[in-house]
Amino acid sequence: MYGQYRKIDPSKILKLRSQGLSCTQIARRLNVSVAAVSHVLREPKSGAAGKPDRTARATA
Repeated sequence: MYGQYRKIDPSKILKLRSQGLSCTQIARRLNVSVAAVSHVLREPKSGAAGKPDRTARATA
């Protein structure tokens, strides 16, 4: 059905990345977008506790 998201297994992405594959190569193997792969790789490893506090931003 159009508009539904597929569940991407982050462990598969991390495994392929540890084998030295690029984001593009991983995306092609798993038939997902490069943006989806990049998003998984950017997520903090420690979960919600590791996310930075975005409420207070420094202004220049």
